Amino acid sequence: FKLRNAWKSRVKSQPPEVQTVLSSIRHDVIRTDRDRKLFAKSSSPYLECLYNVLATYVLSHKGAQYVQGMNEFAAVFLEVFSGESENSEADAYTCLESYLRLVTALFDPTGLALKFSHFQALLHRYDSLLFEHLQASGCGSLI
Repeated sequence: FKLRNAWKSRVKSQPPEVQTVLSSIRHDVIRTDRDRKLFAKSSSPYLECLYNVLATYVLSHKGAQYVQGMNEFAAVFLEVFSGESENSEADAYTCLESYLRLVTALFDPTGLALKFSHFQALLHRYDSLLFEHLQASGCGSLI
């Protein structure tokens, strides 16, 4: 809760770009899947928890950007921990942070190049006919 309280105490003095990000988060939170029992009512206190989780993540990670759809991941984590303890918001934040650290690395340009390289090696080893066909067809750069 320290991270959340830190940005909340300074929210009014944040630059316009931060206010824009917070507004985007608020809009996505409102659009969170209402078929989920936890978020079915617009008066659900968990909507504010979800907003807090997302805003805390973005504002406490230098260079992090909010991407539409992050709310759906955070909603799952919040749903899992809801009712477990008074720390469900903090627990959901911790899971979101860990998850995003993992998937962000997957989209790093060097990480992607390495994964494609591994995929090519596996394809060559386990289906050399397809690998050779793709190479001969000029599709080698696509694999």
